[in-house]
Amino acid sequence: PALVLEQWINSKLKSTNWSDASDDRMIPRMLTYLSEIWDNFPEMTYLFLACSLLYIKKEARQMAAELWIQTNASQQMDNVLLGHCLGKLQHGEYAPMKRFTDLLNNRMWNISTTHNQGLEMLLSEMIPLMNDQPIKGTRKVLEIYKELLTISNSKATVEVITKLEIWKSVASLKKVAKAIAQM
Repeated sequence: PALVLEQWINSKLKSTNWSDASDDRMIPRMLTYLSEIWDNFPEMTYLFLACSLLYIKKEARQMAAELWIQTNASQQMDNVLLGHCLGKLQHGEYAPMKRFTDLLNNRMWNISTTHNQGLEMLLSEMIPLMNDQPIKGTRKVLEIYKELLTISNSKATVEVITKLEIWKSVASLKKVAKAIAQM
């Protein structure tokens, strides 16, 4: 499916602020198809999934989250690659962070230990790739990340600590960034 997804992303996915009826129907269909055939896919498939996790329509985001849940349960999800794609999208302020944090809170977090570990890997890859000027909603991502680290008794990666050093100058992030760095 990577070639089809690449063509679609190149032609349609300029911004998540657009919405057209045919695309609104196509995304859930493609997510359903991917959930049936999921395998060791290349980066373009992960980029499509990342875009779907940030898509304007809630149904598509929920289906993307279900695909993530299913593939993590079967240990087929490359959370590092998905986190990389999400980090790059958020670096470019592709979509409001609230779409993603709401999805994390309502669908993806505290499902199981395996899912929490996958989410920790995803966020560990995503956070360092985000813009040095954090977008609105970044604090919530950091709070979720901090909780995941606490639950798993882990420490933040060197790359995350480096990004937190940059973000410590932002008043709204200072407290949570310091807490994560001291864990």
